[in-house]
Amino acid sequence: MYEQLFEAYAIMKKKGVKRFGLHTMVVSNELDINAHIETARMLFELVIAISKKVGIRFEFVNLGGGIGIPYKPDQDPIDYEKLSKEIKKLYEKIIVGNNLDPLKIVMENGRLIAGPYGYLVTTVHEFRT
Repeated sequence: MYEQLFEAYAIMKKKGVKRFGLHTMVVSNELDINAHIETARMLFELVIAISKKVGIRFEFVNLGGGIGIPYKPDQDPIDYEKLSKEIKKLYEKIIVGNNLDPLKIVMENGRLIAGPYGYLVTTVHEFRT
């Protein structure tokens, strides 16, 4: 599967694609900060490997939407300041260190943004056949 990524980007380059990004959804609703840091490391290292082998430049990486929220009283929320500092360190070391800066980092944090503050209100309709 790993090699298929390189093949796919090479095909896209050959077909004239000019803009590239990389997305993952490795973790989901995860409260372990280390899982998020390792996801960033994995993506950054993959960007380097694909860029060098295929000869392309990435515009962005999407770290997914895996940041969890505490659902139980004994669960602690992610320390966002610590997470951002650790990802920034990796970015500086891996991306900047390999001259691939700037690289946009995006995330999908719907649960994180809305989860602790909203309610789901629905109406159920019964259908009979």
